Amino acid sequence: MKKVYICSPYASQGIKEQNVKNAVKYCRMAMEKGCLPIAPHVFYTQMLDDDIEAERAAGLALGMELLKGCDEIWVFGSVKGGMIAEIQKAGELGIKVVFMLKNGGEWTWPKA
Repeated sequence: MKKVYICSPYASQGIKEQNVKNAVKYCRMAMEKGCLPIAPHVFYTQMLDDDIEAERAAGLALGMELLKGCDEIWVFGSVKGGMIAEIQKAGELGIKVVFMLKNGGEWTWPKA
């Protein structure tokens, strides 16, 4: 099963709750495509406080470790904050980066 890292906004725009709901939707999309979604910003934010710098740094570090075991990283939305480091790390690791496209309100896969 292909492991895909879900890269999407969390803290940006001050709408964390909505961003988590969006990430859960992206995970479901990956699952429906037969993939195993990895979304640290959904899981780790349940036990770490993103507003405490040390805990945010710990969450980002844990996410980077998970990224190492993924086959692809799927990027949703505007790239900001921790997303930049995740995409850069994927590039360093040779992990395929897929920028998802929004078409009429729905996310779609880019043409190969």
